[in-house]
This record gives sequence, C-alpha cells and structure tokens, in this order.
Amino acid sequence: MNMFSGTARSICSAVSVNSFLIGPNGDICNCWDDIGVKDSVSGHVSKGFELTSNAVKWLGYLPDNEKCKTCNVFPLCMGGRPRVSLLNGELDCDTARYNIQQKIRLMLLAHEIELGDADV
Repeated sequence: MNMFSGTARSICSAVSVNSFLIGPNGDICNCWDDIGVKDSVSGHVSKGFELTSNAVKWLGYLPDNEKCKTCNVFPLCMGGRPRVSLLNGELDCDTARYNIQQKIRLMLLAHEIELGDADV
C-alpha cells in the first residue's frame, strides 16, 4: 500500500501540479531555488510549460522514505523540502519532528492569553 497516494503530497509548491515560477527572463521553473539555473527550466513564457525531464522529476516526486513512514509528524511536513530529497536523497525534516510538544504548548498558551484565561 502506498501511503503517499492522495491529493496533498507536500507542503511545497514545487511539486504541485498548478504552481510554477517565472524568472526575470521568462523561464518557467518549479522551485524558487531553480530561478536562473538553465538546467532546471520547465519552459518559457513565450512557449509555455514543457514536460521536460526536470518537470517530470518535480511532478513525480513522492516522499518515499522509510523514516517518513513511521514519523508521527509526517502529515505536517509531508517529507520536508522535496528539493533536498531530489538532489541528494536525504531528508529535510521539519522542526516539528523535534519540538512538536513545545509548539503545541506555545500555541495553547497563546490561545489562552488571547482569551484572557492564561496564568502568565
């Protein structure tokens, strides 16, 4: 069973079907880090989007890592930054993996302060 199938695959727009970036020279890219990098272009505004090998790489991305399958914050990060995984196969874990309890406590405290119920 593929736990990564479904609609929301990432928090990164680079792997989203309807999200592209246009560089200052008109190049179409998937990732902000690829602006100005000729090998990472997926088209040009004068010609439109092209299904280049680069585009296929981004659109076919799945966070298929064993550590993600057992991570309790996977639904929050969806595997981290796809660029890191695509370039070198490493994980770029969201900070929530390491401090989710503290973040939840801070959010609760902020909410209580907003309501005037906090013992600060």
